[in-house]
Amino acid sequence: MSSVLLVLFPISLLLLILVSLRKSSYFKNTPFSSKSLQLAFFLKVASGLILISIYTYYYQDRSSADVYKYFDDGKILYQSTQSHPMDFLKIILGQDTPELSNNHLSKMSYWYRSFDHGLRNDNRIVIKLNALFCWITGGNYFVHALLFCFLSFIGLLELGKLFYNISGSKLISYFAAFLVPSTLFWTSGILKEALLIFAIGIFCSSIFHLLKKFKIAYFFWLLFSLYLLLSIKIYVLFALFPAAMLWFTLSKTNNLKWRIISIFIFPLLVIALPYFFFPQFNFLSLLIGKQHDFINLANTFHAGSTITMKPLDGSIWSLIAALPQSLFYVISMPWPSQIKGMIYVLPFLENLLVFALLGLLLFYRKKLNSPQNHFVWFGVLFTIILFSIIGLTTPVIGAIVRYKVPAMPFLFFILLLSVDFTNISKLNQNSKILKWINTFL
Repeated sequence: MSSVLLVLFPISLLLLILVSLRKSSYFKNTPFSSKSLQLAFFLKVASGLILISIYTYYYQDRSSADVYKYFDDGKILYQSTQSHPMDFLKIILGQDTPELSNNHLSKMSYWYRSFDHGLRNDNRIVIKLNALFCWITGGNYFVHALLFCFLSFIGLLELGKLFYNISGSKLISYFAAFLVPSTLFWTSGILKEALLIFAIGIFCSSIFHLLKKFKIAYFFWLLFSLYLLLSIKIYVLFALFPAAMLWFTLSKTNNLKWRIISIFIFPLLVIALPYFFFPQFNFLSLLIGKQHDFINLANTFHAGSTITMKPLDGSIWSLIAALPQSLFYVISMPWPSQIKGMIYVLPFLENLLVFALLGLLLFYRKKLNSPQNHFVWFGVLFTIILFSIIGLTTPVIGAIVRYKVPAMPFLFFILLLSVDFTNISKLNQNSKILKWINTFL
């Protein structure tokens, strides 16, 4: 591809996306203005460029850089199968025969994993998507980065629309969806997090609409999001599923018995039932396997931000005993003493903001209506389960920061929704700045 096309292609695509944000009926039918959506997407593109720069000039090993490795493997798969389109189709559909492995799959660096705890290999869906994009883009890296930015933007927009339907506040919804620093940063590259937030946005939006009225279109979108979650990060689905069941039960019944069951029993059933039907998917065994694999991986590659973690011994009591410390680590890290570069500064400041909002919540708690309370319970349960899984399995601070990303929009939305800011300052209702912001949004 010539150097002129290398530059013109992504610029043309960027302009096309910006125009569509103003002209497309999908984007017009949102609570946010076209200018605010263009600003949000511009911030994602800027974050993506910063992410690429960090992994190009600071972490200079391209072969192990996440923002490059899935793209590079996707391009290898595309080039290897150009003259074998049927082989490409078989691989995309999930076949992995010795012949395909010898001819194509073994050429890639991350199609097979060194450490595998038995869960679905989530590298492959990102590699496959990059290979599919290559048939259109010819392997232009920046076009791929823009496409991933756009997919994650769609997911965040779906969350923003949902947040607005719950809160009625454009400011809170816009901030929680588009401006949470870690989410903005880590979903703006060719990474699993971009696809993950896309899937989560569709999943939550589908659940919300199905709670109001069953429509076959929303049901199919829900199934599509479930497939993506199973393929990308199955442990996120483990966290989302009981939380969604709780949201559904709270929304559909006022019966105290069923509400208690949904809060305490449903999460346990989600963990326990697979063991009886599919012993290989025993939840505790999978947690232990994932933890051991991550510890081995961190030791093998000498990860620079490793924390000491006591291995789980196979008993449920070791898991319960490890939970409080694990949750605290995920919520609070990185600490000031653990900041080893600019990439840790934003998560540190983000954590300070979370603790500040928690402090305000103690003194200025807003009374919420029933739909808001139901969604708060959903978000709280999802966040607690996800943070628990991360804390129990992840011994690397840099990975903890990234793996928290799916829950951060929900955490900030819940906190901002629950704090009664009108009691903090009586003047803020008449603030010209706030009025201008709400007009712009």
